[in-house]
Amino acid sequence: MQTLCHHFNALHVYCLLRKAGFKKARARKLSRAWERVVHPIIY
Repeated sequence: MQTLCHHFNALHVYCLLRKAGFKKARARKLSRAWERVVHPIIY
């Protein structure tokens, strides 16, 4: 479960988006949206 939580963490998602070539602002917005939607489901 710990590995799953790490990979679905908003900061991890942000880093993956940045590595994929997203600009900082866009990656930040997407990771915040990710946290609002996915975080309550997983945690």
